[in-house]
Amino acid sequence: MIINEQDIVDVEKMLLPQNCNFSTEGKEFLLCNESKEVLACPGSGKTTLLMAKLYLLSKSMPFPNNAGICVLSHTNVAVNEIKKKLGSASDKILSYPNFVGTIQSFIDKFVLFPYLTHFTSGNIEIVDEEKYGVYMWRECNYNNKFRKLKYLILAGVKNSKFYESKEDYIKDLFLNKGELWLGKTKIAGPFVDSTLQFKQLKETLKLRGLVKFDDSYELGIEAIDTYGDELIKLISKRFRYAFVDEYQDCNYLQCKAVNQLFKKTTLQKIGDVDQAIYNNIHAEEIAWTVSEDAFTLPGSNRYNQKIANILVPLRTNKNPILSLSNNCQIPPTLIVYSENKTSDVIDAFCKEIKNNKLDKLNPKGTFKAIGMIKNGTGITIGDYWDKYKKEEINSSNLCLDDYVYELISQLESGNLYNVDKVIRKMLCQICFICGYVDEKTNRSFTVKTIKEKLYSCEEIEYPKSILEICNLKNFAYQEIREHLISLINKIFDSADVNTLQDFFAVQCGNNEIGKIKNIWKSEIDDDEINIQFETTYKVKGETHTATLYLETETNRASDIKRVMPLFHGKEIKNKKDIHEKSRKVVYVGFSRPTHLLCLAVQKKTFLSNENAFADWKIIQLQ
Repeated sequence: MIINEQDIVDVEKMLLPQNCNFSTEGKEFLLCNESKEVLACPGSGKTTLLMAKLYLLSKSMPFPNNAGICVLSHTNVAVNEIKKKLGSASDKILSYPNFVGTIQSFIDKFVLFPYLTHFTSGNIEIVDEEKYGVYMWRECNYNNKFRKLKYLILAGVKNSKFYESKEDYIKDLFLNKGELWLGKTKIAGPFVDSTLQFKQLKETLKLRGLVKFDDSYELGIEAIDTYGDELIKLISKRFRYAFVDEYQDCNYLQCKAVNQLFKKTTLQKIGDVDQAIYNNIHAEEIAWTVSEDAFTLPGSNRYNQKIANILVPLRTNKNPILSLSNNCQIPPTLIVYSENKTSDVIDAFCKEIKNNKLDKLNPKGTFKAIGMIKNGTGITIGDYWDKYKKEEINSSNLCLDDYVYELISQLESGNLYNVDKVIRKMLCQICFICGYVDEKTNRSFTVKTIKEKLYSCEEIEYPKSILEICNLKNFAYQEIREHLISLINKIFDSADVNTLQDFFAVQCGNNEIGKIKNIWKSEIDDDEINIQFETTYKVKGETHTATLYLETETNRASDIKRVMPLFHGKEIKNKKDIHEKSRKVVYVGFSRPTHLLCLAVQKKTFLSNENAFADWKIIQLQ
């Protein structure tokens, strides 16, 4: 691939605001033609750079031997980004021989499905853990060769205060270093009959083409170990270039699969290791250890240098961040509150927005109050505003469109695990409208009690419906609405559906609840200022005009207290998983705003760390 200066000028005009240019490091990335790790900082514009690179590559297509490019991410949002930013050029990028999609869909298509065809001639089915548990228990219950495992499960359920069904119990069993475990408890050693039968049971289902969603990567690795050279050769022939966006969110198995499969392909992995807030903090293996020769994008187009300097101590490598922004130089602001002044914090934040005239910006600014903990015995997000709702949907007056928009919100955020929960909430509401109750309790269905009913009825194919929605390439309103109506028609008869006309009515109830929930409103001098409350996990990837980070507590300490040694230029002593999690969450939260960063802390936190806030504007709420 040969890119000249004029190519870069053309793509700058196409993707950047008028008179704006890519940074020196950005241009170097566009010109880079070898496998590299690309370490970005928040606001570096890495997504725009990736779009620019894809556009420049598309101009050189077709590559020799009709090879293409592969773009992997964790959600299907990349497809929408390519269409939105590249226009007509997206047609070439989204067509054969190229592949743009999730890591999961790539592994399924190019590794797992071909591998499973070696064992079975039947249909291959990737199912969630609920469905898999049903299949496991059915086989275990009726096949005598699994009788020791069966007795272990029956005894486990009988003696458990938590498990009510054999299906739930067996689905939560797993192998750890050859031993059989349930949660944090070892159930049986590696050579005990029940453990060996559990392994054999999983193998039996695999031979029938039944695979649990969570096992697909492990089976992918198994396929790579078995047919590695052949797979690598085929993939390198199909794809000349491969890109992985948000690489920090890959778990250990995903990293291993990507690195092995693209050994002979030019592979560029893009991300910020310090924003890995979704990964399991208890994982024994470190998913991404950044190489010493990683390519860096040190400049941020989002925030001013004062905010950039605050972020540096929170970074793993402590590398400086250079602000490329011309935004106003508002100093970071610390709101210190006494014990009885917690609810006054939001008013103080609102006044800072007003004092800095951020409410007068055009287009209108985005203001958010965020925190790490929403449930707990210590200080949580709800302590700052008593109307904060922890649940996404908690009204019986919602209609179909409310659930459609909530699903769009969850899918666009990559929260695929919430899709099932949102749909079960919807079905509970429909059951209530139609007068259906749980036969066991004679009470209205809950999200938990309706679960067993849905997963035990094979005619409905409920898990398949969930997976179909999760695998949609475009999270479009009409498409998701049609999927939900189709599912409702499968579950309820025509008489019931006829009673749901108000529920189906377009734009009723609390429409777009995913976008309007938890908004605090204030009127100062007749100007309304809206501040949305969220968890930090939900705002990752967002850009705000002003962000208020709320100190919250869990495990008898706060996230801010845990990271304070870093702001004193010291390392954290006796560091545990929760310290690392807190560091990353605070880093993500602090890096959202373009103009104003506010931090709200308890007075006792401030008094023991005054020196760390020497460069902050201090507001004391007595």
